Amino acid sequence: MLQNKCFADSLQAQEAIRRAILNYNTLRPHASCDYFTPEQAHRMKGELGRKWSPSKKREMRKVQPNVE
Repeated sequence: MLQNKCFADSLQAQEAIRRAILNYNTLRPHASCDYFTPEQAHRMKGELGRKWSPSKKREMRKVQPNVE
């Protein structure tokens, strides 16, 4: 949405970022939130099912080297 955009000044850029974040959190459903928007999911009671798994990099960091 904001890639390759040029802005006249920092205020214009900040407003574009604010709108992008608002759209992301209030208009766009997310698979990881059972296809609710993050705002809807945040307001819900209970837990959503986990739809993601940790990244491979994070999992690899947990492995300890074999020290002899």
